[in-house]
Order: sequence, then structure tokens, then C-alpha cells
Amino acid sequence: MNQWQIIRWADYHAMPWKNGQGVTQEIMRVDSPNGRDFRWRLSMAEVSSDGDFSSYTGYQRILSILEGDGLQLKIDGRIEPPILTCGIQRFSGDSRVSSALLNGKVRDLNLIYDPRYYGARLQWVTTSPNMPPLRCHASTIILFCHDGEISLTPIGGGESITLNRYDSAVLVTPRPQTHTVDLDGHGHLGVFELTGFDE
Repeated sequence: MNQWQIIRWADYHAMPWKNGQGVTQEIMRVDSPNGRDFRWRLSMAEVSSDGDFSSYTGYQRILSILEGDGLQLKIDGRIEPPILTCGIQRFSGDSRVSSALLNGKVRDLNLIYDPRYYGARLQWVTTSPNMPPLRCHASTIILFCHDGEISLTPIGGGESITLNRYDSAVLVTPRPQTHTVDLDGHGHLGVFELTGFDE
């Protein structure tokens, strides 16, 4: 039986941004076999000033806002619509990206992945008691609790998991599989589905 791994907010690893202009709390990453780079990385960071994003050549990025009034990106010279709380922006790590705060600092959630090895998507789910089960199909599933207290019970066997603010639950399988979990409680859940490609 596949087991969910719980990663608590207090256990995330702090590390400097690639451009040295801030600090990231790394939630989880999968390194490449050579150990010099990664296949994907999920992290969150506080952005307290306008500035340029780090370049991640060859990668794709998915960005969402957790706290604050929002962020506006300029991508390759084009000003994008503001990203508000739980909004989602996808862009290439090759792009020239700068950000402007709408009204004070924000905290963001950021997935960076290598599209040669993974496909990825993010959706936000508002949880409530007695809601339908959550169904996911991927080789890596990450459930990120934005707020509230959310209980997850795998259908088909497995212990219930309770996530609080900014905690994560991760399930990794050798191949893409379908997994279903019952959700209970009130809050917002970020659902990341990463599908690994055959090499």
C-alpha cells in the first residue's frame, strides 16, 4: 500500500534565492541522478519588495499567492494581470520576469519543474464537510493546506492525515496512478499533480 508522507511547515528547509535577493522555504524536491540540479522543487517564499525573478533555464514554473494583496508580473516585457490570493500563473523559467507588489509584501507558492521529465498542474480546492472525494491521477501528488484544518482519508485503506496551515501531504508512486481521498474540514487545499514521463 502506498503511504502518504506528511511534511510540516516547521520542517521546511530555508535556503537563499538563486539570485540572492531573498529566502525560500523548500517544501520538497526531487534531484536529478547527477545531483547537480533538480527535476522539480516546491517551495514558498516571502516577497517584500519589487524585483527580478531568478532565471531557471529549461524549467517551467507555476506560481500562486498565499498571503498579501497580490503580485503583478512582467514577463518578457508584457505586463500580466495581477495574481491574487490562490490565483495561478504559469511561465517559462527561461523568461525575463520581474514582479511588482500591489500593496505590501506577499507570500507565494512556487513549483519549478523540468518539462522533459514531468508534466504538472495545480488546482485550488475549497474544502467543507461531506464534500465529494478528491480524485487525482499522477505519479506524484502534493496536497498543500493553505488555511484551516483539513483531514484526508485515503479511500481503499490507509490512515487519516490532518493538515494545518502550510502543511503538506505527499504521495509518490513509480507510475501515474489514480488515487482518491475523502476530505473533511474547512479550508483551502492546493492540489499538485506531477506526472513523470518514461525516460
